[in-house]
Amino acid sequence: MVTNKEFGVTRIHRPFFKKGINGGKDYEGEEELKTTENSELGTLFYGSSGTFINRVLTKALDSMSVVEFYVLIRKIEAAYMRVSTSYDIRESFKEPEACKAWMKRETDWTMPRVRRGKDVEHVSILGNLEEFGVLENPKRFDCAVSKEYANKRPAVVEFGAGSECMAQVLAHCYGIQKMLLVDQESDLYKLKADERVREKESMLILERLRIDIEHLDLNAVEFLKGVPYLAIGNHLCGSATDLTLRCCLPKQTTEDVPVENTCNLRGLAIATCCHHLCQWKHYQNKRYLSDLGFKKDDFHLMSLLTIWDDNPDHSLDLSNIVDERNLFSGKKSSGQVINGVNEFVDNMTVAEAAGIGFKCKVIIDMGRLLWVKQLRGLHSRAC
Repeated sequence: MVTNKEFGVTRIHRPFFKKGINGGKDYEGEEELKTTENSELGTLFYGSSGTFINRVLTKALDSMSVVEFYVLIRKIEAAYMRVSTSYDIRESFKEPEACKAWMKRETDWTMPRVRRGKDVEHVSILGNLEEFGVLENPKRFDCAVSKEYANKRPAVVEFGAGSECMAQVLAHCYGIQKMLLVDQESDLYKLKADERVREKESMLILERLRIDIEHLDLNAVEFLKGVPYLAIGNHLCGSATDLTLRCCLPKQTTEDVPVENTCNLRGLAIATCCHHLCQWKHYQNKRYLSDLGFKKDDFHLMSLLTIWDDNPDHSLDLSNIVDERNLFSGKKSSGQVINGVNEFVDNMTVAEAAGIGFKCKVIIDMGRLLWVKQLRGLHSRAC
């Protein structure tokens, strides 16, 4: 990095920082998608409490008539039926052979381990990449001595790496030797975790880049120049998924200036989450939503409705969230019920509400998948 002083301020030159390069636009040239934005639904922020988000949803529902809400639900049902019957959507948990000793705690790692649940998520992401043929099982090559495998090893870029990054698993189980961690914040705990990984895996070159994904030009990162790489992300909240997709699969022009794609993306795997934090501006496949009959305000409301998907199998009676759902109902402390959509919602079963939330998630994620597949030409699968 180059520093220079201007008017008494030290500036750090970061060639990979390009403001808003992955941010998208409200309309992106699609004038027919313009609608009047509901400002209440456009101002959610990361770190919002569940109570705050429930209140925003309650207020949004209260502004609708029962007929409007019913029409939206029918539209969601029809869209889900269309995408679920047209495309292959399946659960795909993988525990690859390369990670079995790791999962059984039979490795010689002595550093603090991540939570068990995170381990399961990490190895499943890597197992799916292996099944796609973009990540090699080192046992096939006797990686300790094989030049063949060494030449096949890609670099890895992990977005939203946090402190429980996948560097440990990738280095120990797959022999990855070059890894870039992208994170908006780098606190002392994360840096100490990075240092321990470096000490344990002496062959691993590990760098952490502190930057918002929205402003990251991956082509300008010297660490990746001319290097094939895999992009991964576990729990990329809300719009962070959309920003990551744009970052890894940029358009060929930025502000009418040709972009030289110097990076070589070999594969990409993202576990999405926090769909209630998705934003219309960042969502890349607006045309897909328009074709399904959704407009901008529909998208904001669908994003909020995903918080109903608290029940993974959409059938259990989760009595512990009944009190929380009173936020949706508009009930007064006396038990009197306010008429309107919130009363309609209060009469839904937990499974019905969870089903609607789940379908909204699928619709949103399928648009992302189709953008990767149809507009960027990658072989892809939802799992």
